[in-house]
Amino acid sequence: MTKIETNAGFVDLTGIVPVDVIRYEVLKPGTTMGSGWFIEIADESHPNAVAWSNELARKNLKRRANLEAQQLNGRKIKAEEREPEEQKRENIGWIVSRIVGWTPVKLAFISPDPIIYSEEAAYKVFLHPKMGWALGQLVDVIGDEKAFTKALPKP
Repeated sequence: MTKIETNAGFVDLTGIVPVDVIRYEVLKPGTTMGSGWFIEIADESHPNAVAWSNELARKNLKRRANLEAQQLNGRKIKAEEREPEEQKRENIGWIVSRIVGWTPVKLAFISPDPIIYSEEAAYKVFLHPKMGWALGQLVDVIGDEKAFTKALPKP
């Protein structure tokens, strides 16, 4: 195995570590043209993202423990019933946990006034059926780890 040598005696990985927040411009549906709506998205180490991930893990562990307890007690396993709206809200929670701000946006079908970012506003916007196109873009950006890595200058 080859040892990497540098002039300074160490390897600096700072430039390849993901940035904390990116500013993403939502594109107009079906195009590559910007809409003017910018959303600030945090990386997975942001406290909100970590809290959401931990809460989801706790819920899943509790569900699993309940199923195991039912099995051990010889009871018939009763599947957890969930409403579609509850499941959708949980799924959108991943997106909302990563948003830290946005430029005010007017969506007349949601509010007559420009919508200022808040967690509550984010849920209201992305739970709306007409906003699936924007939600899809955010899923793609958040899922692309390269989006959070600064481009290094060419040598």
